[in-house]
Amino acid sequence: QSLTGDIASQVVNVSDVTISNEWYGAGYLISVPVEIALPSGSYWCSVIPTNNFTNDGQVGIFSSNIGDGVLSMQANPGEGLGFGPLRELKFESAFRLHDNVFIDPCTQPLPPCPEDIDGNGFVTILDLLKLIAQWGDCGDGTTRPTADCAPLPNGDCCVNIADILVVVAAWDAECLPHGACCLPEGSCNSSVTEQLCLVQNGMYFGDNTLCDEQDCFSGACCLDEISCIPTSQFMCADADGQFKGDGSDCLMVDCAELAPGDECSDAIVVIEGETPFDTNLMTPSQPQPDDLQCEDSNLIWAESPDIWFSFTATAGDSFMFSLCDIDSYDTSMVLYEGDCSNQVACNGDATIQEGCQQFYSELTYDLELNETYFIRIGGWHADTGTGTLTISLLPPPVPGACCFTNGVCVEELESICLAFDGTFIGINTLCESADCIILEGDECDEAAEVSIGSQSFSTQYATPSLPIPSDAMCQGTYLEWGENNPDIWLLWVAPDNGTATFSTCDDTSFDTSMVLYENTCETQVACNGDGEPSGSCQNYYSKITYQVTFGTSYYIRIGGWQGTSGDGTITITLDGDNDVAACCYMGDCYDDQSETECKDMNGSWQEGETCDTFNCEDILCHSSIFTQTPHSPNEIWYASNSSIDSNQTAEYNRAEYVNIATSSKITIWGLQAHFNGSQWSSCDSEYLFTVRSYEDQKGFPGQINKATYQTPAKRIGTGTLYAGVYELMQWEMEFSDVNVQHIGVQSESEGLDCWFLWMSSGEGDYSSTVNTGAGWSHEAFDLSICIDE
Repeated sequence: QSLTGDIASQVVNVSDVTISNEWYGAGYLISVPVEIALPSGSYWCSVIPTNNFTNDGQVGIFSSNIGDGVLSMQANPGEGLGFGPLRELKFESAFRLHDNVFIDPCTQPLPPCPEDIDGNGFVTILDLLKLIAQWGDCGDGTTRPTADCAPLPNGDCCVNIADILVVVAAWDAECLPHGACCLPEGSCNSSVTEQLCLVQNGMYFGDNTLCDEQDCFSGACCLDEISCIPTSQFMCADADGQFKGDGSDCLMVDCAELAPGDECSDAIVVIEGETPFDTNLMTPSQPQPDDLQCEDSNLIWAESPDIWFSFTATAGDSFMFSLCDIDSYDTSMVLYEGDCSNQVACNGDATIQEGCQQFYSELTYDLELNETYFIRIGGWHADTGTGTLTISLLPPPVPGACCFTNGVCVEELESICLAFDGTFIGINTLCESADCIILEGDECDEAAEVSIGSQSFSTQYATPSLPIPSDAMCQGTYLEWGENNPDIWLLWVAPDNGTATFSTCDDTSFDTSMVLYENTCETQVACNGDGEPSGSCQNYYSKITYQVTFGTSYYIRIGGWQGTSGDGTITITLDGDNDVAACCYMGDCYDDQSETECKDMNGSWQEGETCDTFNCEDILCHSSIFTQTPHSPNEIWYASNSSIDSNQTAEYNRAEYVNIATSSKITIWGLQAHFNGSQWSSCDSEYLFTVRSYEDQKGFPGQINKATYQTPAKRIGTGTLYAGVYELMQWEMEFSDVNVQHIGVQSESEGLDCWFLWMSSGEGDYSSTVNTGAGWSHEAFDLSICIDE
């Protein structure tokens, strides 16, 4: 019923939270210290991060493949995520709970009305019988007898004469909590149980509430244009009626008459100051507002019931229209100038402030003297409620230091500073104390030159450039580049033909977005919002891989997701056509090999390294007892489905003949792809795997020797692209067995929405096996796999 725990809730300071350095899986392992004493039993546990979604993105808790079968629940206050207030998820959540203190229950206070031993809400002979049955029982440090009910506040942990006396003294007492109840006729009773209140069709305000603290009154309730009943405001709302106010009379009310302010033609005249409003009585007006003027503020009107106010400007100056009211609902607001069709501003969610509801609307607009403005108030996703409109004339703006990218500083108004692409340091600040940073690369025509390797950058003082980049080349990567996105420009001239990689990976940096241009600042050739997750990078970094041409200029434009800014690092690498470097093969090192020569010998090319500087024994599989490395993109390669889906009973099972004595760990390579029935596309999914070893039966997999299901694997992106689109991925997983003849690996791909395609190898006996339900058959290629003893 609430996100506040009924057993305990604790707010933990961020400085007390730690991140494990020994966690190598996806995301982060967070440790949160708590001090919560619990007696033994079953509980629901939740961790809720305080998170500014606009700046920081979403925060979630990973799923777990272990648990008790009771699936996780997700709360959705306000139903903003497209489902109801609560839903069951399809997985268990990944938690670790640590317990190093045991609390003796006898040291804890007795529950309310402890004489009600059987918990039925009344003190009767049943409670006395339970007490007699436990006569003489005492707690042992881990338990308390349920019949221990005296003396207050903690009892004495034994069932004795003191308990009999308090039960007899409370004989026939009612132990159910009472509270205020608003009855249908509009009267209020402060000493009613929740059950009795509901039986009487009343509105129960909660346990221990008082009528003096609640609003309960009667008035006329219009059910339609002609039907009216006298009732409380709550019963009227339950009947979807329009409540005409406290003390209103059906004989005096015209239900066909619109509520004041329901349409713009009947707008309520307001002046500066506070004006209460109620949209519960209102109907939706037409046309719907245009949210393009505030598309990033979550207006989402959705045929909202709305109320209209009119305000005549008393000065030609800047005014603020605010719906900040801690007791109000999630509002949306639109401003019109002159008439009800000339929309000039709107807002869904303003910056969160203390003393306001979590989501409220606020507008600041320069008004013309004696001009009439119309304020239209609705709710997010058609929400309704009560609130307060506050109109105030803003004081004259105060100048401050304004820094420009050439290091010049002037003292000017913020609006003028921003109009001339300056950085406003703050009101009342002075140039003599402002640290104006000279920012190279704020515009493309002054782009900072960079080279292969890593260089630092900062967008802290950068200004937005135009035009806004197109995300058509990187849809689904969360580029989300708006017109107010601060950005910087870098210039790189390719020293060779080849494949260049541009990355903002930096675990101390911010959520970047990146665009690449060729030859000019207008010719966009690539973009990326979020690259493949990596444990050594920030959560959301950008990465572009592009085929470059010797001597060509490339402009790198770096901004932030939804306008975020910060410091970071750009790293440029180039796999050039003429580069030579160390090549590792089976643990040995070969110097001065081109990438093509190294790939042809199925080696691992180490860009920028020599045999004197690189230890090939660190290369994966160099000491494996069975090794079949993947084909390179330049060779004839095959990537074949090896997936299973329990829902659709579809199964593609592939196996490789290995004939080894023991295994402890296996490494496999493959691609991730989805087939929609007509074409292929790349996809990205974390898998669990089914791994089986088989005995040999005349060259085919025979009887299963060992099988592991939901096997976790460590996924590593290799950076190598096949068909220019699909990145070769590497999975490492534990699998211990003896006398392994054939080994099969399948991804557990739910719905087959993202298949595991096992990559072929140029090493082996040119044979593997496949089973799609009709028995095993041979295929004329090997599968890439390494097995450690």
